Amino acid sequence: MRVLSHLGHKRRQRLGAGRVRDVAAGSGGSAMGTDGGAAVAARRVRELARGVNLAHWMSQVYTPGGYSAQHLKTFIGNRDLALLRQLHFTFVRLPISPSHLMDMNLHSKALFHRRFLQQVQRGIRMILAHKVAVIVDMHGPDFNKKMEKSPALANKFVQFWGALAGRLRQDNPHAVFFELLNEPVYHKRPQAWAHLQLRLAAAVRKAAPHNTVIACGSNWSSIRGLLRLKPLPEKNIIYTFHDYDPMVFTHQGATWAYPPWQYGH
Repeated sequence: MRVLSHLGHKRRQRLGAGRVRDVAAGSGGSAMGTDGGAAVAARRVRELARGVNLAHWMSQVYTPGGYSAQHLKTFIGNRDLALLRQLHFTFVRLPISPSHLMDMNLHSKALFHRRFLQQVQRGIRMILAHKVAVIVDMHGPDFNKKMEKSPALANKFVQFWGALAGRLRQDNPHAVFFELLNEPVYHKRPQAWAHLQLRLAAAVRKAAPHNTVIACGSNWSSIRGLLRLKPLPEKNIIYTFHDYDPMVFTHQGATWAYPPWQYGH
């Protein structure tokens, strides 16, 4: 995004350019919750007019200190958020590692790592204080792989999302969006993801009736995955897909994907 050239190299590296994302107000059966409805989603989608990922703050942290309290408190601060607001950004997408926020012990009744949860809540409130909307995005490729193979982990993830939504509903529901999972794969099993997403959305809606949910299709949130997806049975929802075509162009220099792409220029 050209505007990020004003942020300077260090801040550009922190913030990362937002991926191309297309969203549409949902449609379907009767809405769940008293503040449901396509009209609500249509109004709120305007908050998502101009946004950016806050990458490597609470997800995919590869620095030596990892997810330390110091990193979580200082990686993004008020100066960064004030600058985004000054540059007329209307929202940020906050990727959060579910493996660090959620208690991954399937034999434990605990759902959160509480210190990490406190930092997540602090970060969201700091963002909102700058009058910027926030997409709370569960974002962890390794977590996705584990959950695809573990029904028990999927069950706990449903409980986790319900509890998280219940905590975050205290903040402005018009400005806090819940993106259930970044880029689920479920290759050749799209119905498995569709069923899980229904359960996740229901858990969120029960706990937070006024927030807008962001849903997606399988195969890395692709448009093909979205077209296969049956609309969820509520209207206060926004659908998203990720568009990277042509991959050889959009992934030039990418070291984490198909090896030849990292040499593209």
